[in-house]
Amino acid sequence: MNEAVTRERIIELAEMIATAGQLDTPGSDEEQGVYIPTADRKTQPTQQCLDEIQTHIKYLLFDLEATRRENRYLRQMLQNRPGRPGPGGQG
Repeated sequence: MNEAVTRERIIELAEMIATAGQLDTPGSDEEQGVYIPTADRKTQPTQQCLDEIQTHIKYLLFDLEATRRENRYLRQMLQNRPGRPGPGGQG
């Protein structure tokens, strides 16, 4: 999945989260394609649930960026190995 698709899906998710307060009518969760556990809804205020989701998204984005940095670093290591030419290298 490329970065543009990931960003688009995150924006869509953020829009769904922003409208989650409007999902209190019966049956609307399924219509919108949003799953909100009913047990948690009864024990936690909606704003607290949204805050938790927002925190999870931030952690996922952080992890995604860390994975990209790690992949970039590992690619550089592979390209710079002695005896193995990288793309466009001599050998």
